[in-house]
Amino acid sequence: IYLSRLDLPSNDEELDALLISSIGPERNPEETFAPGTIVQVFGLESETGKALNGQAGFVKAYFQDVGRFEVALPKAPVKLKPDNLQATAIQRFDRVEVSGLASAAGQQMN
Repeated sequence: IYLSRLDLPSNDEELDALLISSIGPERNPEETFAPGTIVQVFGLESETGKALNGQAGFVKAYFQDVGRFEVALPKAPVKLKPDNLQATAIQRFDRVEVSGLASAAGQQMN
Protein backbone atom coordinates (compact mmCIF):
# COMPACT_ATOMS: atom_id res chain seq x y z
CA ILE A 1 0.00 0.00 0.00
CA TYR A 2 1.29 3.46 -0.87
CA LEU A 3 -0.18 6.50 0.87
CA SER A 4 0.80 10.11 0.54
CA ARG A 5 0.69 12.32 3.62
CA LEU A 6 -2.60 13.77 2.39
CA ASP A 7 -4.22 10.31 2.34
CA LEU A 8 -3.44 9.50 5.98
CA PRO A 9 -6.35 9.44 8.43
CA SER A 10 -6.63 12.31 10.87
CA ASN A 11 -6.79 10.26 14.10
CA ASP A 12 -5.10 7.22 15.58
CA GLU A 13 -8.21 4.97 15.49
CA GLU A 14 -8.67 5.51 11.75
CA LEU A 15 -4.94 4.93 11.16
CA ASP A 16 -5.02 1.68 13.18
CA ALA A 17 -8.04 0.47 11.18
CA LEU A 18 -6.27 1.29 7.91
CA LEU A 19 -3.11 -0.57 8.94
CA ILE A 20 -5.06 -3.62 10.08
CA SER A 21 -7.04 -3.72 6.84
CA SER A 22 -3.85 -3.41 4.78
CA ILE A 23 -2.08 -6.32 6.45
CA GLY A 24 -5.13 -8.50 7.01
CA PRO A 25 -6.54 -9.92 10.21
CA GLU A 26 -4.20 -11.26 12.84
CA ARG A 27 -3.57 -14.95 12.30
CA ASN A 28 -4.05 -17.52 14.98
CA PRO A 29 -0.55 -18.82 15.86
CA GLU A 30 -1.87 -22.38 15.67
CA GLU A 31 -2.61 -21.82 11.97
CA THR A 32 0.91 -20.55 11.28
CA PHE A 33 2.61 -23.96 11.26
CA ALA A 34 0.57 -27.13 10.84
CA PRO A 35 1.86 -30.34 12.40
CA GLY A 36 4.50 -31.80 10.09
CA THR A 37 5.69 -28.41 8.81
CA ILE A 38 9.49 -28.34 8.57
CA VAL A 39 10.82 -25.27 10.36
CA GLN A 40 14.17 -23.70 11.15
CA VAL A 41 14.98 -22.15 14.52
CA PHE A 42 16.37 -18.61 14.69
CA GLY A 43 16.70 -15.62 16.99
CA LEU A 44 17.20 -17.44 20.30
CA GLU A 45 19.54 -15.46 22.57
CA SER A 46 20.19 -17.61 25.64
CA GLU A 47 23.31 -19.80 25.65
CA THR A 48 21.19 -22.93 25.35
CA GLY A 49 19.01 -21.31 22.69
CA LYS A 50 21.94 -20.11 20.59
CA ALA A 51 22.96 -23.75 20.14
CA LEU A 52 19.54 -24.42 18.57
CA ASN A 53 19.66 -21.52 16.09
CA GLY A 54 19.94 -22.82 12.53
CA GLN A 55 18.63 -26.29 13.37
CA ALA A 56 15.71 -27.68 11.40
CA GLY A 57 12.97 -29.91 12.68
CA PHE A 58 9.27 -30.51 12.25
CA VAL A 59 6.28 -29.18 14.17
CA LYS A 60 4.64 -31.79 16.33
CA ALA A 61 1.95 -29.74 18.13
CA TYR A 62 0.86 -26.30 19.33
CA PHE A 63 0.33 -25.62 23.03
CA GLN A 64 -2.12 -22.75 23.29
CA ASP A 65 -1.71 -22.39 27.07
CA VAL A 66 1.95 -21.36 26.64
CA GLY A 67 1.74 -20.07 23.06
CA ARG A 68 4.50 -22.36 21.82
CA PHE A 69 5.02 -25.03 19.21
CA GLU A 70 6.62 -28.34 20.06
CA VAL A 71 9.32 -28.91 17.45
CA ALA A 72 11.14 -32.20 17.00
CA LEU A 73 14.81 -31.28 16.61
CA PRO A 74 17.64 -33.78 16.01
CA LYS A 75 18.54 -34.22 19.71
CA ALA A 76 15.22 -33.63 21.48
CA PRO A 77 11.85 -31.94 21.10
CA VAL A 78 11.61 -28.33 22.33
CA LYS A 79 8.78 -25.83 22.77
CA LEU A 80 9.39 -22.57 20.91
CA LYS A 81 7.53 -19.32 20.23
CA PRO A 82 6.26 -18.81 16.68
CA ASP A 83 8.53 -15.74 16.40
CA ASN A 84 11.57 -18.04 16.59
CA LEU A 85 10.47 -20.34 13.78
CA GLN A 86 10.33 -20.04 10.02
CA ALA A 87 9.10 -22.57 7.53
CA THR A 88 11.84 -23.96 5.32
CA ALA A 89 11.66 -23.62 1.55
CA ILE A 90 11.42 -27.39 1.11
CA GLN A 91 8.69 -29.28 2.92
CA ARG A 92 7.98 -32.98 3.36
CA PHE A 93 6.89 -34.70 0.16
CA ASP A 94 8.15 -31.85 -2.03
CA ARG A 95 9.82 -33.13 -5.18
CA VAL A 96 13.39 -32.06 -5.84
CA GLU A 97 15.84 -32.71 -8.64
CA VAL A 98 19.31 -33.91 -7.71
CA SER A 99 22.23 -33.42 -10.07
CA GLY A 100 25.99 -33.12 -10.08
CA LEU A 101 26.75 -35.86 -7.56
CA ALA A 102 30.14 -37.37 -8.41
CA SER A 103 30.43 -40.48 -6.24
CA ALA A 104 29.31 -43.85 -7.59
CA ALA A 105 26.39 -43.96 -5.14
CA GLY A 106 25.54 -40.32 -5.83
CA GLN A 107 25.51 -40.76 -9.60
CA GLN A 108 22.63 -43.17 -9.21
CA MET A 109 20.59 -40.33 -7.67
CA ASN A 110 21.44 -37.75 -10.38
